[in-house]
Amino acid sequence: MTDTDSPERKILRVAGGTGVGSLASGIARVVEEGMIPVLEFVGAGAGNQAIKGLATANSLLARQGRILHVIPCFVTRMVNKKERTAMQLIGKVYDL
Repeated sequence: MTDTDSPERKILRVAGGTGVGSLASGIARVVEEGMIPVLEFVGAGAGNQAIKGLATANSLLARQGRILHVIPCFVTRMVNKKERTAMQLIGKVYDL
């Protein structure tokens, strides 16, 4: 598979106040649309919500015979004119 054949990535930014149910639904919707979900966050609270959202989305996708794996990585972003290190969790979906 070449880069031109790979599915589009959809970045979902997660904050500490992001609702788990809404995030899980968003992740499942991105997968159903054939895109790769990428969760991006800064901070422990946002990371906690991201993990809970992924776990809930995995339960939703399992009902459809799919499972979601994630690959963690770091990225640098400009936030309020300062460089910040954010985390990304890049989703990969497999059929069960």
